[in-house]
Amino acid sequence: MGSFHNLFGSPNEAHVIIDTEGRYHIKKLVQGSRIGDMLTYARYDKTQSTESFERMARARVSASHITDEQAAALVRQYESDINRYTYLE
Repeated sequence: MGSFHNLFGSPNEAHVIIDTEGRYHIKKLVQGSRIGDMLTYARYDKTQSTESFERMARARVSASHITDEQAAALVRQYESDINRYTYLE
């Protein structure tokens, strides 16, 4: 299972070297996993997941629990969050 045992995926990495004078230099930054990456890893379809969330939001509007504007804001937030880093930022 490796790094994916908890579905947080890989953390961000920095490849650092320290020169002979004790100064450090960042040679490479490696981006960690994103939420969408881990959904795909767990065999979920990101498009299907987003469409399902949109349907749930529309159902809440139809039931008069939220407004169209609130539903649209929730869907935008969902779409934004799926591309976020899995660990706290």
